[in-house]
Amino acid sequence: MKKALTLLILIAILGCEKSYEKEEFIAVQDVLNDYLKREYLDNILFPNRMFPEKDIEPIDTNNIVLKIYISDALNPIEQIREDNYWMFENNYPESENNEIFNSILKSEKFKNLSYREIEKNDLELIKPYKQVKSSKIILKEKEKYNLLQFSRICFDSSLKNGIVVIDEHIGQKGMKIQGYHKAFLIKKIKGKWKYIKE
Repeated sequence: MKKALTLLILIAILGCEKSYEKEEFIAVQDVLNDYLKREYLDNILFPNRMFPEKDIEPIDTNNIVLKIYISDALNPIEQIREDNYWMFENNYPESENNEIFNSILKSEKFKNLSYREIEKNDLELIKPYKQVKSSKIILKEKEKYNLLQFSRICFDSSLKNGIVVIDEHIGQKGMKIQGYHKAFLIKKIKGKWKYIKE
């Protein structure tokens, strides 16, 4: 009887873990596409927003391919916080999001998420982005690369909010030109995960 009960508990725990990892993969894909759209694609499609004084024709995404490398490694978010505590301080001042963000930070789940890898080839990217499958491809002279990496995502118990760190590197052969590293609150809005800017 004890063995059967232990087995049932183990099956339930593994089922919950698989469900969590499935939602985490969906969130990585949604947030990745949201980030690419809001940080880059909108400026490419609607250049007059960035340069209102100029009359620039929008680019047809059917005629371009934008390459991006996505790491399959999801690093433990608590480890990232341990190395850079300031990144998690006062991210959403004077906002209801601050309370949500801080409650997730204090959760046991946040402390206990371990390293995992995702099947990055299964990620579906918005057009015109195309995933570079390996960082071993040979870059042309002065060709830039974009590399994006996500931390583990810590969700709240409702699976409606979470925290993720997005780490971006833009570079050329032998050097990083610029980078971006930030902890974001993410929310499930109308069935899609979105990152929240302060």
